[in-house]
Amino acid sequence: MNIPSSMRDLYGKYEIPDTILKMIERQERSQDSEDIGLFILKDDDRRYMSTPIDSIPFATIRVDGIHYAFLTEFGAVEDLNEAPIICVSPMDFGLEIRYAGNNLAQFLEVYCADDGIFINHFEDEEDYIRYVQQREEEEQQQPNEGDFKLPPEYFEERKARIDSFRADFQLKKIERSQLWKELESIRALRRSKMILETVNGLGVLPIDKQNEGVGENSHTRLHWQSDGGNSASNELAEAQKFVEAASLESRIGFVRDAQQYYMFQCIEWRNWMIEQLVLWGYETEAKNLQLSYPTEQYMPVTDTLSTYIYLEWSSSDEGENK
Repeated sequence: MNIPSSMRDLYGKYEIPDTILKMIERQERSQDSEDIGLFILKDDDRRYMSTPIDSIPFATIRVDGIHYAFLTEFGAVEDLNEAPIICVSPMDFGLEIRYAGNNLAQFLEVYCADDGIFINHFEDEEDYIRYVQQREEEEQQQPNEGDFKLPPEYFEERKARIDSFRADFQLKKIERSQLWKELESIRALRRSKMILETVNGLGVLPIDKQNEGVGENSHTRLHWQSDGGNSASNELAEAQKFVEAASLESRIGFVRDAQQYYMFQCIEWRNWMIEQLVLWGYETEAKNLQLSYPTEQYMPVTDTLSTYIYLEWSSSDEGENK
């Protein structure tokens, strides 16, 4: 197929996975471009401030900026077929990032079972099961005149498309009743590999083999000042001092936290971090940070304002943002 140069630029050093190309071909030959509701991206214009800078967005659902991306672990991933998948929900402040699969095939299996498990926030399995029961009941009901609900025929057609998609891509079927446990198992495996936690739940994996199993105590995180758990801030000078003495894993953890707290909205923080990323050998991530903040939309702020950039967040939600 003819791959546009913008798509090759999006993927950079990586081969575009055959699954992604096959999904494009499937959509192009289908009479219904919606297919399973994933619209494959062919350029890098879906990157938001909350999109991790070490990720490659590959699909959108065309609602609220929600998109899915490959997580490259700051370029450490060698094959995107084995790269973790994340869901980015830019409008869901404080819970923008959800871990969606340890690889592309695993993500698609969960997505085909119920995409709602990624784009909605559930307190626990019981909360999710209630949602499933309510959704299944509503899918069987004919809408009343004037309702904006979709008819049962729509859901039957969608189910047929998903069954066809599973067959085309040889994906296992997961029952909704088992989906919560399946996704929790996927996320638990991710957590077991982390040597450092981060506020967005992605954490940091070992960069060198000798670091495997070392544990969080061997690395450090910058203490982010908070006022009762509703906001976070830090002095740029303190951050610079931390980064100068930190291990590379700790620096990566710092970048994840700083991005989650929207510190890079401040042009002084952003310019400093772009310089640091280049020095650490992460030119692609530096470029992605620039793409996340079009310069014409932001003006330099005073030194006083630059030390207090706030994100509304709840400390009780940190564990859910995995």
